Amino acid sequence: MKGIKPLMVGAGCLLSALLIWVVLKLLRTSMIVDFGIIATNTIKTVLLGAFVAAGLAAVAFGLYQLIPDILKNSSEDRLRKSNLAYRAKTSSPEEVREQLKIMKEMRPRLSGEIDRCLEQMDDMTSQFKRFNHLIKSNDAEAIAGAMVGLKEIEGTLYTNFRGILNYLNAADDDVHGTNAFYDRCIERIDTVVAANSRALDKGNQFLLEIADNISQIGVGSDTILLDGWLKTIRDQNKKSLIGMEEQI
Repeated sequence: MKGIKPLMVGAGCLLSALLIWVVLKLLRTSMIVDFGIIATNTIKTVLLGAFVAAGLAAVAFGLYQLIPDILKNSSEDRLRKSNLAYRAKTSSPEEVREQLKIMKEMRPRLSGEIDRCLEQMDDMTSQFKRFNHLIKSNDAEAIAGAMVGLKEIEGTLYTNFRGILNYLNAADDDVHGTNAFYDRCIERIDTVVAANSRALDKGNQFLLEIADNISQIGVGSDTILLDGWLKTIRDQNKKSLIGMEEQI
């Protein structure tokens, strides 16, 4: 681990300074006789100052190198514990969002890509809110069941996001300092975001179609419109679900 060697050197210098102080204290009388008070004090100041300064500088440099590693290890330990809890639970949207935020902290070079995933989660939340507002403002509880279409889009998004999280959790950074690891991560996230965008677009089109026709959709009315849209959404979900045979 970086920082250990400088700390050892610094500790050695400080210990040497202590030994020099003890020796000079024991020999002070004879040194004064031989060299005089001024020369003796000068020798003491120079020797102690040099070793103490070198020791403190080495310790400071060692801590400068060591502390980031300690903080990183602490964060990685927190991430591992969080991941264990994550795997032990049902992956709800809230848990997926929290995991993405943790991963953003752990992989700062991917913060922009992970923000795109979080923005898609916000878009999904907005679709639910807009659907509920349409239902309530038009007193159209009869079509509330059409929410299943949005729920299935949500399921597609979070299945894809969990795939990203699993990949980032399983992979290590490049051991040789190359960009290959992050290039693969960015490519994978780009693929997921693009696939999710197509699913979200169908959700937005679905909401616009409901808005245009909600006055004609009531209790006992023809549900061909809703049924047709549910089929369209499900077809797109199959294409958007990463890992399926119909993967784009």
